[in-house]
Amino acid sequence: MKVSQIKLRGLGQTPETDWITLDPHLTTIHFQKPFEYTGFFRAIETINPPYNCQAVQPFADYPKIIKKNGLTKLVSPEKRTIILSIFEASSDLVHHLADISSLFYETDKIEVGRRFDHSRWTNFIELPSSTRWSEVSADIFSLLDSNLIPEKRAGFRYVLEALVPSDRIKGDLMNSLSRWLNEMMSAAPQKEQLLHPLLLKVNRAQYFKQARALLDKHLPLFVRIDIGDGDTNSSCSSLSRLLDIYEKRITTIHPGMDRQDLSFVERLDREFSELAFLEPDIHICSDKNDIKPIISYKGQRYKKITMLDNILQVQIISALAIVLSRILYSSDPLLIFENSGQKTVPESQWSLIKQIKKIADHCQCIFGTGNNEIFSKEHDGIHYRQEEIIKEKVRAR
Repeated sequence: MKVSQIKLRGLGQTPETDWITLDPHLTTIHFQKPFEYTGFFRAIETINPPYNCQAVQPFADYPKIIKKNGLTKLVSPEKRTIILSIFEASSDLVHHLADISSLFYETDKIEVGRRFDHSRWTNFIELPSSTRWSEVSADIFSLLDSNLIPEKRAGFRYVLEALVPSDRIKGDLMNSLSRWLNEMMSAAPQKEQLLHPLLLKVNRAQYFKQARALLDKHLPLFVRIDIGDGDTNSSCSSLSRLLDIYEKRITTIHPGMDRQDLSFVERLDREFSELAFLEPDIHICSDKNDIKPIISYKGQRYKKITMLDNILQVQIISALAIVLSRILYSSDPLLIFENSGQKTVPESQWSLIKQIKKIADHCQCIFGTGNNEIFSKEHDGIHYRQEEIIKEKVRAR
């Protein structure tokens, strides 16, 4: 899955934006006030971060009251979306979704958002996730009048007549109608041509529930890497979180476990070796007390990534994110490189920027920077300036 567009609703440290189209490889954004918009990158990462949003709560310090156009408004965390994104599903994923229901052939665009209360929602663009009562009511009442299952008629009609046309068929109503239609199909198999499409409409909400569960397993990992002034020590939190996920996955892999689990370590080695930008060799080592990467570079072994120079650190953190996303989610990640430091670019940093371009050949990347010089030189992908995407900030208290 690739992210085609993102949009921020604006609250607290997060600015409000228009829809921002992302390049499949590299999107560069120049901020005049980079420190003011640190929340921009943090919000994007929350779509599928390397941490539990409910536990970390990245929006916890956001204001719950805003002022706009002279009016004061109370924000409802369970209703207010902070970040929206649109994904384009791969053809393989569309086929997997169509195994749930053929209606998923009708779109490959999926919208995913993260709310202020840190919950995540998913919609299939142009596909309603449940059926209105008005779409099936005439057929349902016609079947009731046919008296095929008379013992169900009186009580069931009483419940259905209380519904209004706009009511959505889901929850207990969906379960009751689905059960009744299946009983009807057993009692009158000659009516299958009528009952089957009706059953598909009634069960629509259940199909979407299954589809969302499938998407959760294919949503790319979003990882923010703060390269600051070229000092990737500020990205130790990203590194730590990635290694925590590796640890949780690998702790089940010990002697005595089945061969299928052991294949995970073998695949790690294979995936790392296929990343053309990665110069060091990475091996994930596990013992009874610790999970850690062992880095080999030019004949030397390093137990700590911070012992290497900045470019190699970026390579390793990016590689850990790419491989993890491919294995856990069957998707390349979105890497968010935040360069919030100097407004001039030291010569040493141009090598780092060139490295990010190489990484973008392997996965989708966003490069946010306060360095205007980057825009004066030849660059790849889509680029934006702050004023092209950021709307006027809403006052909060």
